[in-house]
This record gives sequence, structure tokens and C-alpha cells, in this order.
Amino acid sequence: MDWTIANVVRRGAASHPAHTALRYRDAAFSYGDLDTRSNRVAHGLLALGIQPGECVAVLDKNAPEQFDILFGVSKARAVCVPVNWRLAPREIAHVLNDARASVLFAGAEYLATIEEIGDELKWLKHIFVFEPAGEFASYTAWMLEQSAEELETEIVPDEVALQLYTSGTTGAPKGVMLTSRNLFTLLDQVGRLWGLDANTRSIVCLPLFHIGGIGWALACMRHGGTVVLVRTFAAADVLRLIEEERATHINLVPAMIRAMVDNPGASKHDYSSLRFVLYGTAPISKPLLLAALEAFDCPFVQV
Repeated sequence: MDWTIANVVRRGAASHPAHTALRYRDAAFSYGDLDTRSNRVAHGLLALGIQPGECVAVLDKNAPEQFDILFGVSKARAVCVPVNWRLAPREIAHVLNDARASVLFAGAEYLATIEEIGDELKWLKHIFVFEPAGEFASYTAWMLEQSAEELETEIVPDEVALQLYTSGTTGAPKGVMLTSRNLFTLLDQVGRLWGLDANTRSIVCLPLFHIGGIGWALACMRHGGTVVLVRTFAAADVLRLIEEERATHINLVPAMIRAMVDNPGASKHDYSSLRFVLYGTAPISKPLLLAALEAFDCPFVQV
């Protein structure tokens, strides 16, 4: 197996560079764009002295920059650690220290949290912020200063590529280490099972710190489709996006399905493009499932 997180964007850029990989609000990024941007991130991380297996953390709600970082971290043979932004500041400090993250990329709205816990962060050396923010380095300026050349790094499938943290409901959050082989043993197969291909337009509205967000996005991109990224879930916005983006796939939890079915404007939109809804993480009642099937008229599959 030679599939890795880095190879998702490398192969996409090689075979269909102009095809849209990611849509976010009014912005669109092709596979070629993401390949170039992630090359810059990888070069920047290596220039900072990041070593294979070292953790690089991201703290923000869903944002397109996270895909530059996800693929760039993989190209640098490091480990991407998306941090749960819903955690309390002390829990975020625990995650960053447990991962021994030396680099943190963050959204500006979390700067107060970072400043609050700054003295507790034992390993952190560099902080980059997605929006200009005072004393903190700008992610965009830093990224654009780096080389766009392809790296010749050899990524081993059994190296850890992604470290996700549990919710911490029974104690402190715990890191779950996923290798490329872990990830792509599944992701290589779901194209056939879930009907993913280059024509897929998949809405990602679960948070990227969760496998239901980041894994769902990687599954779509692995099979050459387009991810439609939503910063945070709001039922009315997602219902509108299904119609506007002609979305074919979406991953939801039952609480989201309930909010969408019950939304007063649900009947005003056209959902005929939808081919597949994946759902999980909690039980779903039979009445809710029947109502969703009637509203969206496509297969619902539980994981």
C-alpha cells in the first residue's frame, strides 16, 4: 500500500489538478492549489526543525487552511493533531502537552485561550494565526514565504499520521494514534461502498477534530471528489447548501438530522442531488429515520 494522507493530494494534483478539491463559502481550491499550498507548509515545518513523528496541532473551527496543514504535515512526515475547540482551556493545554506539540496553528478567536494557558504549554515553540493578530505570526504570510517545490520525502504507511483525542468524558482526553495504514485500509474501500467518485460533492459539517469530519473529508478527496466545508453546523445553512452546491453526500449525527427535519424552511429546498447520507455516533429513532427518508429521499447508512 502506498496511500498516505500526502498522496491523496499528490495524486489528485497529478491526475486532475484543476478539479475543485475544496469549497468554502465563496472560495474554491483545486487539487493543484492544495498540493502547492501543502508543499509550502511542509517546507516551512522542516525549516522550523520539525522531525518525523513530531506533533503539529491545529485549533480552530472548520477552515480551509486546515487542509493545507493536514497534507503539509503528512509531507513532512509529522503527525497532525486537530484539537477539540469545545474543550475547556485546561483540557486544551492537556492535549497540547500530551501530544508534545511544538507548533500550533490557530484561529484568531482562540488567542485568548492560548494566552490563558501559555505558561502551561511545555513543548510549544511556534504559534501561527490564520488571521492577522497582533504579536502572533500570520499563517498566510509564513506559508507564502515557503518553497512550493515538491518534497521527496518517503512516507511509511505504518508511521502515525493523525492523532485524534477522545472527548475526555471518563477522564482527561486521550490521544488515538492513526497510521496511514489504519486510515486507508478503510478509505480505499469506501468509494465502492458509499458511491464516492470524482463527481461527488460532499458536505463536511462535522468538526475536523472528529473522525466523522476529517475522515469523511479524506474519503471524498481520496476518490477525487469535492469537499464542501461548513465552518459550524446550522440546520438552515446546511439545507440551503445541499441545494446550492448540488451536494451528493453528507455525514451527520442524529441530532443534526432532527434539526434539519424540524427546520421550518426544510420543505423549501431541492434535495434531488443527494445520493447518500451517512450517520452515526448515537442511536436514531425509527420515526426520525422515516421522516428523514421522506424528506431527503436517498439511502441512509449507519456507521
